[in-house]
Formats: sequence, structure tokens, C-alpha cells
Amino acid sequence: MLRFFRLVVLGGIVVINWVLIAMFLSLFKDSPNFAGIGAIVVEGGLVAVALSPWGERYFRFTNRLRRPLPQEGDVLYPALERLAARCGLNRMPEVFIQHNAHPNALAVGTGTVAVTTGLLQQAPAEEIEAVLAHEVGHLVNGDTKIRLVAYVTNAAGNVALWALTGIILVMSVVGFGGGMMGGDRSMSGFGWFMLLLAWSLKASIWILTKLLQLSYLAVGRREEYAADEYAARHGYRDGLIAFLSRPGDVKPERVMAALHATHPAPEARIERLMRL
Repeated sequence: MLRFFRLVVLGGIVVINWVLIAMFLSLFKDSPNFAGIGAIVVEGGLVAVALSPWGERYFRFTNRLRRPLPQEGDVLYPALERLAARCGLNRMPEVFIQHNAHPNALAVGTGTVAVTTGLLQQAPAEEIEAVLAHEVGHLVNGDTKIRLVAYVTNAAGNVALWALTGIILVMSVVGFGGGMMGGDRSMSGFGWFMLLLAWSLKASIWILTKLLQLSYLAVGRREEYAADEYAARHGYRDGLIAFLSRPGDVKPERVMAALHATHPAPEARIERLMRL
């Protein structure tokens, strides 16, 4: 069920951004085939690059990941080797460090896991290994690939949207200018029409994007549960529960905060892990 819902949401993201790119390309050539096929080529090319080794390096750079120092490697490399043996991994993920005082970890690209300096400084070895198992679960379940596709297509669609609205606004200014200087009411009407079109386009895309964003966040929270289950199946349940039980910032529960949360509440994750 999770996989189906994830594909539906991803499909919606890809289609909306494909439409935006196609609309932008249609400004250069009055051909539906050119715009539609061109948008597919643009999206497909960007996704292929993102899933390539070059894309992996790019996302490591943007997340400011570095190779472990010798003392950090003494903790991480043995843990990753034990994890790979226990989980039967065919490919060993590469491990990196992110400078962040908050104890956390992340999975990036197609084969990268990273832990924060805060995690290394504050968590014991068994918790670090359990957190690594959770992140490997994201890689094995294909979560990071889905996120890459969504991220890249959204970036391309946003560029196309800003370019489209920019061009439309320039055309509206030209219309207003022609109306004021030449006294041509039709030019002023054209300016108002283009301005209304620009705002309508932005508002429509914002609403659709917001709905998809909330749906995508809901899918992401389900993916966190699935990654927890992966770690638990391979013997890391207690270590993960110990990590999630660490005291953190207590925030009031609000509906909007819950809808925009990237992770489920630690209490909910612990409860599910206990049932496993």
C-alpha cells in the first residue's frame, strides 16, 4: 500500500512539473510535440544525472558531508561492516559525517549514509549502529531514489514556473505601458489580462503543489516506520528504541505542525517498535 501511494504522489509531482516545463518550452516553438517531448527529455535527463555518481557527489556537497576522521572511522567502519554482514547487503554504503550538534543521521542518493558529529559525541556505539541500520533501510527500500526524483523534477518545474511568470509579467508591463502612452484601452486590457493570468498560474500551482507536498510528507512519515521495521528485523530494535527515547525539545502538538512534520513523533515510533 505504501509503495502504491508513494508512486501515485511521485507521479503527481512529475506530471505537474512536466506541464510547467512543457508550457515554458512552448514559448519558443508553437508545437505541442516539441514542448511535450522536450519536457520529458529535460526531466529524464535531470533524473538520470541525479541518480548517477555525479549526482551522488552533488548531494553530498549540498548536504556538506565529509569523510570521517580516523577516530570517527574507528567507530563507524566496524559498525557498518557488522551491519552489512547482519543485513546481508550486496553493496556496502559509504559513510560520511555532517557537522551538526544535533544527534541525527541521513541517507542521501543511492548509496550514502551520514551521521552528525552530535550523534558520534552523544550516543553509544550500539545506538549509532542502530541508527545506521535505519538509514540503510531507507536505501534498501528505495526511499532516497524517490526523494531524488521528486527533488530534481521540483527544481526544474520551479525554474520553469518562475520563468513563465516573469515573462507574463513583462508582457503585462508592456501592455500597461502601451495603454498609458498611446491611450489604447485594448493594450491596458491586455496588461490586466496578463497580470491576472500570472497570478492565476501562481495560485493554481501553489495549491496543487501544497496538496502534493502534504501527501509527500505523509508518505515520508510512513517510510520512517518502514525503515524502523527494517532495522528491527535485523536485530536493532532495542538500540533504536534507546536512541528515540533520548530527551529532546518538547513541542506542543498542533494540527499544522503534525501535517508538515517530516518524521513521526518519537513516542509513536517507539510504540510501533515495541509491538515488533
